Order: sequence, then C-alpha cells, then structure tokens
Amino acid sequence: ALHSDGLGKGGRRRRGAAGGERLPRPQESPGEQEQRSQHGNDDDLRRRALGRQALSDDAQAWVSAHGHDRW
Repeated sequence: ALHSDGLGKGGRRRRGAAGGERLPRPQESPGEQEQRSQHGNDDDLRRRALGRQALSDDAQAWVSAHGHDRW
C-alpha cells in the first residue's frame, strides 16, 4: 500500500513515477548554450526585421503594379 507521503509499507520510498521519482534533467553542453545565445542577438534580429520590411515593400509594389489596391 502506498501512503500519501509516497512511502510504501515499512517506510521505504517506492520507485517509479507513482513513488514520486524525478527523472534527471538532461545536461546542456557548452556549445549548445553558446549557439542558442548567438541565435538571439540584437544585430541578427535587426537584420531579419530589415529584410522582412524590404520584402514587404517589394510585395506591396508588385500588388499595386498589377492593379490591386488592397492586400
């Protein structure tokens, strides 16, 4: 029988998910942490935003040139 404190009969903690055993968290390698931090830097985000704005302007010009007055 399992008691509310997670201890089985005799005071021993049961193993497994029902006994509240926690799975170990995966370790992150230093390379993964560095790679993730590089993906979110401000210069990269600024370049992406400017590129999308230019694409949007080109698309709007194409729509206007082809007789459409709205997106």
